[in-house]
This record gives sequence, C-alpha cells and structure tokens, in this order.
Amino acid sequence: MGCKVNKEATEPNATNAPEKHPDDKKADEKAAAPPPKIESTPPQNNPPPSGNKEPDPPPPADVPIEIDLSACTQDIPATLQNSSKLKEATVLKLSSNSLDQLPDAVTQMSSLTELYLSENRFNSLASVVQRAPQVVTLDCSDNPITTFEGIGALKKLENLAAYKLHLMALPDEIFTLTSLEDLNLFNNSLKRVPVELNKLTELRQLNLASNKLNQLVPNSLNGMKHLKRLALFWNRIVKLPNLADLVELETLQLQGNLIQEWPQLDKHPCLKEINLTKNEISSLPAAAFSPQTFPELRELEINSNKLESLPDSLATLPNLTKLSISENKLTSLPDGVWGMKGLTFLGLQQNKFTEIPATITGLKDTLLTLYVEGNQLTSLPGCLTELGELVRFSAKNNPLEDSAELKGTLDKLKTIVNENGSKPDKGGAKFIV
Repeated sequence: MGCKVNKEATEPNATNAPEKHPDDKKADEKAAAPPPKIESTPPQNNPPPSGNKEPDPPPPADVPIEIDLSACTQDIPATLQNSSKLKEATVLKLSSNSLDQLPDAVTQMSSLTELYLSENRFNSLASVVQRAPQVVTLDCSDNPITTFEGIGALKKLENLAAYKLHLMALPDEIFTLTSLEDLNLFNNSLKRVPVELNKLTELRQLNLASNKLNQLVPNSLNGMKHLKRLALFWNRIVKLPNLADLVELETLQLQGNLIQEWPQLDKHPCLKEINLTKNEISSLPAAAFSPQTFPELRELEINSNKLESLPDSLATLPNLTKLSISENKLTSLPDGVWGMKGLTFLGLQQNKFTEIPATITGLKDTLLTLYVEGNQLTSLPGCLTELGELVRFSAKNNPLEDSAELKGTLDKLKTIVNENGSKPDKGGAKFIV
C-alpha cells in the first residue's frame, strides 16, 4: 500500500483492535471502538458548461485536513516533510508502520490535533511530548510502551486510546490531564489504580477492562458526574467503590470479575445497560430496582452467577427490553416479570426451571426471543403459541416428555417463528428443540 495525503474527513484507523475474547465479542468490539466517524467529503463544484474547470473551493473550516501514512511503503520522514499539507493538516495517521519515534517534521505541524500511532514500535511517548505537545486526540495503542513518563506535558489531551500496551502502573502525572474525556486502557497489566483517578472529572468514557485489577480503591470514582461508560470487565475485582456519583452513567460493564455483591448504585436516570455476567453474586437486594433508580434501563445481564431468586422489584423497571439471567440456580421468576410490556428478550438457559407459567402470555405482544434450554422442563404450555411476535426460540436439553399435545404446540410455535423470521426487519428465525 502506498501513502495518502487526504483532505477528506474519514474514520480514524481501527486496524488495531484488541484480541477477541471468546466469551464476549460484543464487549471486545466496544472496547476497541475508534473515535466517532466525522462525516465526510466537502461538496465539489461541477465544471461549468464551457468545459473550463474552475478550481475546487477550499474545504469548510470545520472539515479536518488529514495526512494518512498508515501502512506506508515509502520513506515516511521524507514523504511527510514534502507534504504540501504539512502546516495545515489537523490529522496525522502513522499506524501500522515500524516507527519508534515521531519524525522531526511533525514539529512543523502547528495545526495538528489528532495523532494516530497504533501498531508501531514506540516504547515511550517521549517523541510525542517533544514534537506534538498540542494534540487533543492520541491513539498509541498496540505498541510496546511500558511507561507514560512525560505524558503530563500533553495539557490539551481529551482522548487517549492506550489499549494493548505493556503498562503495569500509571504515573501520577496522568491525573493532571484534567481535560481528558475518553481514557481507554483496555488490555494492559494494571494491578492498581490510585484514588487520584477521581481528579479526571471531565471523563465521559473510562475503560479499564482486561487488566489485573482486584479492586478500585474507595472514592476513586467520586466526582465523575459526566461519566457515561464505565468498562471494568475481565479483571479480578471482588468489591467496587460506591458508584452513586455517576449520575450520567449510561453503560456499566462489570462482566468477568469476582464481584460478590450488587454494586452500590443510587439514582441513575440515564443508565441503559448493566452487565454483571460471570461473577459470584448469590443474591440481589430487595430494593435493587425501582423506576426512580433506573428509569431508562434497557438491558440487564446477570448470566453465570449464583442467583437462586430475583427480587420482585425487578418487574418495576419501566423500560427493560432485555433480561438475560442464564446459568444461575433459578427455579422461577417474580410474577410481575411475565407482564413486563416492553420485554423483547428473555434468556433463562441453564437454570432449574420445571415449568413455564401460563402468565407468559403477558409478553405476547413484545417478546421476540425466548431461550429456556438446559432446564428441567418436562412439558411446554400450549399458550406459548400466543407469543405472536416470537422470532427465536430454544428449548433443547430439557427432559421433555413426548406427547401429541407437545408436538402440536411445537409445530404451531415453529410456524410462528419461521413466519416472523422471514420478515426483512427480524434478522432471521431460530427454532431449536
């Protein structure tokens, strides 16, 4: 591949995605997500009828001018130095090369605000601090960087992608970067994050997933009133600090830890997703849920824990659409769950259910997915055929007793699933028994 100097605004390089975890592809994709795409090329004037093409107008002032030397086969320092856009470019992409420091020409890029250096051979940020101290966005992911010494000089930094490095600790100076809004430290070797983390009060996204953390110290998240996403999955965390200050939180990802208790939450009017899959939780407080606490909660995943029951308050969540509680020790659900009008996904796999109550018809207008495989069901109620919107159904690995009634129910249910799954907006049918 050659090198490009491009005035168009395009999506920042995303070839440096972290290694996939076999248990949670969705979370992995989120963890390495690139910054939002900036739309696109400025409009160009058509040539006049005379055939004499006029020069294209300059791009609008808010459209980034980028130099893209990703995976470059040419001499990068010389190509960069000779670029006609050197002094006006705001975006520089040098990902997927073998660089261990920034070219000297970067010091001439007075307009530079975004710098992408993933998949290179940097072992420190020394040349970045020296030659591009004004950057607002820095992606240094997937490099053999072992220290962030000097990072405190990047006073304007708002977005730092630093996943898949070799960091074992964070220097105190990183906590002086009080303009940081997005801090991604996914897939490092951090064992501890100090209480000074709470100085980063402008954070919108904090990703500490796939490290070696066994705790976050008390008060380390205090004051983060603008935080929207907290990702702590795939660590060794046993206990969490109080999360009550995170009043703008939208996504809470805690899967793959050793957490034993429901997190200390308060009123979170923006929270839409909670994932506590693969932890050690054996019970939930009776008052864990309420319309006041989680008025916008859409998805609740507590798979692979040790739950034997769920509190009645679960059914009071007014906007829940997905409830996934597979691989627990449940024998029943609170009665109110069967009447949750917005529920579209119900995952009950690998529990100890012996029956599905007839009140499941309370979900007939919304339920799209029902998974009850791996339980102790000997029969299925005929009223399942009233679930007229169902698209995905699985009841395999249950000791179902053969009967004409069961066969009739399954035949009707399969027809419903296949007909719904054939609709363009349903994503295909799934029926397994």
